[in-house]
Amino acid sequence: MAVTTFPQLEKTIPLVEVQIHQIAVKKFHYHDTGVFPYSLLISVLDAPDDATDFFLNCRTGEKTRLQAGHAYILPCQLPVKYERTPDVTGVTMRFNLTFFWGIDIFDGHGTVEDIHAPDFISMLQKVLLRPEGAEPSESELIKSALALKSEVGRLCLSRWPERLDRISPKMWKYEAVFLYAKEHGDASLNVARLADIFGVRQDVFSRSFSRDVGIAPKQYIADVLLRKISAYLLTSKLSMKEIAHQLKFSSEYYMSRFFKKHTSLSPTDFKKQVLGKQ
Repeated sequence: MAVTTFPQLEKTIPLVEVQIHQIAVKKFHYHDTGVFPYSLLISVLDAPDDATDFFLNCRTGEKTRLQAGHAYILPCQLPVKYERTPDVTGVTMRFNLTFFWGIDIFDGHGTVEDIHAPDFISMLQKVLLRPEGAEPSESELIKSALALKSEVGRLCLSRWPERLDRISPKMWKYEAVFLYAKEHGDASLNVARLADIFGVRQDVFSRSFSRDVGIAPKQYIADVLLRKISAYLLTSKLSMKEIAHQLKFSSEYYMSRFFKKHTSLSPTDFKKQVLGKQ
């Protein structure tokens, strides 16, 4: 019997990752504009018919009103004005869907996606809203994590950014560059170093990378670094000074300035906004 193998698919599977950084169920007042290094998936559990909550795409001026039973993908790096009130209860997930160790598939996708998703929201309620005092077992936690990743991936597939289909075949030649940035992406990394990894002059590399990947290498490095800072802020107990040291910033001040330049929030304000604490 002949055996058919799929070497390209097998090679690609480990390069596609759904990374969920935080999940929160909450009602809150929030009236601000944000630009984040991760995408947001906001699922509305409950909202009155006359709710006034909305997202405003600052690039297009398009307003999206929040409705019960809907999920919304807000792509990373897209400036969005948030108008949220306690009238609406939502599950907020901060996530990245990445390819090649750091290219976010939604980076550059300029649309807030509105998805009617009652089945997805029903799954969230089952997984997240347990009776008080009901602690899940380790097996249940693993199954819940798999279910969340699978369903987030399914929603992303339903709103696949077309721009990636154009550029993805050309990404393979940058595999060593992407892997190096994943392992060594800190404040000391620069375009010259990536050009050395690729084996060409910096100007040649910059033109080639920008054309094939769709973003400038300087912005790619910034995106990698912003995601690493965000991950430390959301998941570690390190101080700002310790995070700056881990990522080779010369000081906490310069890390804060870098973060605020790209997100409009200082790391402290970001952490307070997301986690509700300093």
